[in-house]
Order: sequence, then C-alpha cells, then structure tokens
Amino acid sequence: MWTEYNCPRASPSHRAQPSAFAQRAAGPGNDGQRFGPGHPFNPKSTTCIYSTNEKPPTPAMARIGRRDRERRVFFLAWHAWFLCFSGTTLRNLALAAYELGKVTEAEKTLKRILDDPASDTSAVQDAQSSLAMLAFLRERNDPAKALTDATEILSTDPGHVPAMLVQAVIQADRGEADAAVAIYEEILERLPDFALAQKGLASVYALMPGKTDAAHKLASQARTVLTEDIELIWTFAELNKEKDPAYTRQLLQEIVRNKAPETARELYFFARAQQSLGQVLEANSYLNRALKAGLQGSLAAEAKQALGESRASVPAH
Repeated sequence: MWTEYNCPRASPSHRAQPSAFAQRAAGPGNDGQRFGPGHPFNPKSTTCIYSTNEKPPTPAMARIGRRDRERRVFFLAWHAWFLCFSGTTLRNLALAAYELGKVTEAEKTLKRILDDPASDTSAVQDAQSSLAMLAFLRERNDPAKALTDATEILSTDPGHVPAMLVQAVIQADRGEADAAVAIYEEILERLPDFALAQKGLASVYALMPGKTDAAHKLASQARTVLTEDIELIWTFAELNKEKDPAYTRQLLQEIVRNKAPETARELYFFARAQQSLGQVLEANSYLNRALKAGLQGSLAAEAKQALGESRASVPAH
C-alpha cells in the first residue's frame, strides 16, 4: 500500500493539483485508475514524495513499456529538481534511473542526497548503502563485505535492485550459477528491459550447457543500451567466435579501439581481447595492471595463468 508524504518545500498550489506537465508525463489514457491514488506515476496524485514499506515504487514500471518508463522517470526528475529535493524522491529517482541502465545519473542523484544538509539521517544512510552497492558492481572489491551489506539492505528492502545484483554477481563469481540465475531472472521478471541484469545473466548462461542461444539473445538486448561495455562485448564475442569468426574479430577490435579500460575487470577483458588478436606483449601489460588494480576471484586466477603460460612460451636465451 502506497503512503503519501507532502513535500514541505513545495508550494501549496503544487500540492493542490497536478500540473498539465504531470498529466502529459504520466502518458495518455491514464485516468488515475491504472495506478493507485498515492502512486508517483498517477497524474491525479497531489503529493510529490511517495514511499512504501511493502514494495519499492519502481517495480510498477515493469508493467509498462520502456518509453513510458522513461517518461515517468522524467516526471520524477521534474518533481525532484524543481518542486522539492526530498531524499525520498531523489532516492526513488536514482533507483529508477539505475533500472534504465543510467548508472552515472543514478550515482549523481544519490550523491546529491549526501550533499544536501537538509537530508535526514535515514536518507543519507540509504544513499550511502546504495552508492556502496554501485561501487562494488563497478570495482568488484571486497566481495565478502559487499555481500554482507547487500543482505542487510535486502532484509529491509527486498526489491533493492543494486543489492540483488551484488548478490547475483558474487554468486556467479563463486561458481554458484543456479543461485545467480535465479536472482537475475527475478529481476528481469520485474524489469524485462534492465540491461545490467541481461548482461549478467548472459555471462552466466554463456558458461552453461544448452544456454548459448538464450545468452546470445540477452547479450544482444543488453548491447542496445550498454553499447561500450567492455565485458559485455567480450561475452558477445565469445558467443559468436565459432559461428562467425569474422564478426568476433570485429568485436575484439571494437574493444581495443573504442574505450580505454579503467576498472580491474575492464583491464582484464581488454587484455583478453588483445590476446585473441595476437597482441601478446600488450595483453600481458594489461593483465599485470588488472592484477595490481585488485582483480578478484576466478578472473585473477585466469590472469595469472595466462601470464604464466605467456612466460613459458618465450624461448630461453
């Protein structure tokens, strides 16, 4: 059940009636019955901040198309930036942006909560927890702590998507494929177009017998949003290397040409692409950089193995 909270910084006229913009942002054909009276995407709602103890606001977006979801994110953004700057509204906006694959925008919005001296303690703690989840998903450092933090978040907010992703990627890295698949599928059941979950599930499926076609489909869908994601392009290349070697080489060249790697994982997949293209010395340099940057788990073991094999293949003088 949705609960409403009036923003103290919004003028009475803003709270009294929805604007024409809000009606347009909510989309045609919404007469106020598609969503509940306190739902943030109901144009007849009269408040600008919404929260619930039962379900986060964004899963309702899974029942509508991506374009409509983007309009509703814009609606939330309009409230957040021009009517009020509540931590609750900004938090909802950040998670909605994240679920559309807009990671940078989500991080900036969460940091705005931290920078606002008017933010209450709970809003600040929630923003810090969410930022910690996003930082782990980017860097993959200290998985034990990240898993503990994710479990704590999910104990009070079972639909927290970044925390669910943290659980999934850690389980996948541990080789617990079935558990990871279950989480990714749960996310995609709510958010069918969520590119980060599509990418994660594709990488797990790619290693499972009989799941190659499903992995290929998911990777193709994710690439429409994550066009420069090095890890995703590598997964896509691996899925195509037997059926289309020429296209695989094109994808590998795309990795080494279009984006300089930053994180340890990006350095690793960048190096693997160089290896596949015969650029062995350059690849070894990037593998060493990946290890120094804190590459974790099975990828670190594979990087060390690749470096050892490369050294062994060099003839002694």
